[in-house]
Amino acid sequence: MQNLKIIAVEYLNSYKLDISLSNGHKILFDFKPKLKTARFQELLYGNTFEQGSVVDGRVIRWTEQIEISLEELLLNLSHETDN
Repeated sequence: MQNLKIIAVEYLNSYKLDISLSNGHKILFDFKPKLKTARFQELLYGNTFEQGSVVDGRVIRWTEQIEISLEELLLNLSHETDN
């Protein structure tokens, strides 16, 4: 996983992310549950959510204070499949 990178992010309706990875795989990530947390609730205002950008292939960043790493995204996916 060390060489795995985010190469593109498409912002979809209902706060979903379509994330393209360097290995050719895609992740469809539902961000809506995260928006209920203090950390991400600011993304609900205006069009902030659609303004995120990929940084170094490892992080999606919206502001200096709001970002999520590829590792955290993958960890969230593994928790979803464990339930």
